[in-house]
Amino acid sequence: MSGVYVMVTQDGYRVTASERFIYLFGSYNDDSMNYNIDSQVLSEMFGNCAILNSAKEALEAAKCISKTINETEDGIMFIDSYGKYTFEELMDGKANKELSNN
Repeated sequence: MSGVYVMVTQDGYRVTASERFIYLFGSYNDDSMNYNIDSQVLSEMFGNCAILNSAKEALEAAKCISKTINETEDGIMFIDSYGKYTFEELMDGKANKELSNN
C-alpha cells in the first residue's frame, strides 16, 4: 500500500510518503485494543521526518508531498491511534506492551 502518512504523536506530527505502511503494524493487542507497531518500520518511515506542530501544518505538508506522487492507494492518511505516546515511546515499544504488563 502506498500513500502519504501523517503519524500523530504527543510530541508532534510527522509526514512521509511510503509504500511500507502495510508492514508498520503487527499483531492485534487485545489489552491495548490497538495493533502492535514494528519499530524498525516506524523508524524507516518517520525517523528522519521533520516534527510539525499542528494538524494544519501536517496536512499542508502532506498535500505538497502528494503532488509529487503519480498515484497512491491510500491517499493522505492520519495515523492518530497512538497520539498519547511520544515518538520515542513508540520506538521503544511502549504502546505494544503498556497494558500487557499489567
